[in-house]
Amino acid sequence: MMRRGNRDDVVVVLARLRGKPVPIARVEERLKQWALEYRDTWGSSGTVLSRLIDHKGFVPDSRGFTPVPINTPADEVERIVLGMSTGGMRREANVLRSEYFDLHSPDSVRFEYLHVGRAGYYTALAVGKAYVAGKLGC
Repeated sequence: MMRRGNRDDVVVVLARLRGKPVPIARVEERLKQWALEYRDTWGSSGTVLSRLIDHKGFVPDSRGFTPVPINTPADEVERIVLGMSTGGMRREANVLRSEYFDLHSPDSVRFEYLHVGRAGYYTALAVGKAYVAGKLGC
């Protein structure tokens, strides 16, 4: 069983992606991009979204005002996940957010917070990834 701490290790990532079909690997990359853009980092203003929230819409920078990029690939994934939440796939959307946004909590805490068992969590994760892949056309 893989520990959460080494999920971004190069050897682990390559071993994990080696057996996956190309579309699933593409979806994994898109979901990781989505998480990097939309996840708030603890204790710092690392993401564009968190800086916007901190400064009420204005992002201070040494280069002056730079416009916030819109319609990024992460925005497309966010729209899909929001559509899942409102379209009857709330559990799958919550599991995707939990999996990609919360990198520090152990699985048991996630299961308890989402009120699902281990099998239900990983089933919802697989269904959510497949739904996102279908919407992205991967």
